[in-house]
Order: sequence, then C-alpha cells, then structure tokens
Amino acid sequence: MDVALAHRLRRSPSISRVSWWRSLASRGKKAASRFIGDESGNTLAETLVALTLFSGVLIPLLTSIGSLIMDDRADKIHEALNLAQMELALPEVQEAREGDAVRTARGLRVERRVTVHGALAEIDVLVIDTRKGGRPVVHLAKTVVAQNTSRAR
Repeated sequence: MDVALAHRLRRSPSISRVSWWRSLASRGKKAASRFIGDESGNTLAETLVALTLFSGVLIPLLTSIGSLIMDDRADKIHEALNLAQMELALPEVQEAREGDAVRTARGLRVERRVTVHGALAEIDVLVIDTRKGGRPVVHLAKTVVAQNTSRAR
C-alpha cells in the first residue's frame, strides 16, 4: 500500500479511525491476494494418498527388477550355449558317426544326436538343466558333409 495514501487517510477529518482501519485492512487483503495469488494446493491428506499410491506401484516394480538382476538364468543360458558349442566342435562330431551321446557337466545334461542321410549328417545338441526338472535350455543344430562317406568313395 502506498505510504502517502495511508497518511492522507489518517489525516482526513471525514474518515473515522474505525473506517480507516477497515479500509486499510481491505486494501491489505486485496494486495495480499494479488501477491499470494491462488491459494489452492495440496493438503496433507492429498499428499499422503499420492505417496501411498506411488509406493504401491514403486515397491512391486523394484522387487521385480531386483529379482531379474539376481536371477542367474542369463548366466545359465550362457554356460549352456558354451557347452553346446564345445560339443559341436568335438572331433567325433566332425567325423559324423551316427549315434547318441549324453554327458553331464555343471548341472547341465548335454545330449548329442548324429543322424546321417547319405552324404549329409545332421547334428543336434540339446542342453538340459537338471536342476529345473529337465527343462531344455539350449538346442543347437548343424548339418555337415559327412566325412566318413566321402572317404569311402
């Protein structure tokens, strides 16, 4: 509020002291409402409800992310893939002798099946997790020219 206006109101003989205080108060309210603006905001109850809803979504999300991080499934798949690739690279596989072979390594069962069809040999390698109830982890297949048939000719 303007200081000069306050002095004029106080010195004016036509305005009583009560009306002067009332006019000063009303002008102050108008100035304060212009300064403060809209008084709407969040109450404590609204804030607590929003925090509860946010926590209700955030806690399960973080729990699932944590279980994904601590899950060793990716490591198990990587290990199974390495075993399957090593099985395909064995010399007896390259010779393509027909038959089955099974071996167990690090909790994984590696099954190899070689089937010869004329000059071609199909090699299937299946890696199964023995700890998860026999669930297949990796299946690799390869078709090669059978070396033993080319030697016989």
